[in-house]
Amino acid sequence: MQYADATNLNARVRLHQKFSVNATGFVNWLFDQLIVPEGAVILEVGGGPGWFWRINQHRTPASWRIFMSDLSEGMLTEAMRMLGRSGRNLKFCVCDAEALPFESDSMDVLLANHMLYHVPNLEFALSEFTRVLKDDGTLYAATNGQRHLREIDELLARVAPGTRRLQLTSQPFSLDNGEACLGQHFQRVVKAEYPDELRVTDSTALIEYIESCRSLTSDVRHHLVDLIDGEIASKSHFRVAKDAGLLIASHRKVSTVAAK
Repeated sequence: MQYADATNLNARVRLHQKFSVNATGFVNWLFDQLIVPEGAVILEVGGGPGWFWRINQHRTPASWRIFMSDLSEGMLTEAMRMLGRSGRNLKFCVCDAEALPFESDSMDVLLANHMLYHVPNLEFALSEFTRVLKDDGTLYAATNGQRHLREIDELLARVAPGTRRLQLTSQPFSLDNGEACLGQHFQRVVKAEYPDELRVTDSTALIEYIESCRSLTSDVRHHLVDLIDGEIASKSHFRVAKDAGLLIASHRKVSTVAAK
């Protein structure tokens, strides 16, 4: 299971932390986009090990009431370990995005950071999001576009044509189709793009990233290392495109899909 705990996710985070060109960092940038009223009640769905609140805890107002949820008990255990003594009003909940255990009209803000493309039934999840959000509440849904990590996929296609790609050719929720998806549930959707790329100077770090997503045979691994090292030797780094951003949705419509 990919997300039984934070091991695979942490391997991916390390690559972005070490080799991203944009010094702001995506999590800091994402926090900067939030417009949150005093005393707000906030729900993060699919929050993983709590990186968002850990990195931004010094900027989080004490008046915010935050519910951090994830489907994985292992992820949430790590989040509690990291954030349990943060001094913020944080509560933790293991739950499914398609069946949220919260009252209707109870949340001012709902945060879904790079998780909606994992949800089996997107319509069920978005219906639940609109149900728990207040009429004037806002959804912040971060995701990737189709150009994200394309150089890694090109490498895999060259070395191991039968290997499933990292970036799916058609994601259920992306920067490319997310406005249309959210437009079925909200009156207003705004897209904000985060400019960045990876300039990798260590093939081991990139291989660890790939192996956190896909199993590689020894031969494929060695071939990938040779190609990456060759690119680093000739150009000083291996460039990887990033295509990430945020969709901000507000003024909810009446939900037309009943949750499970």
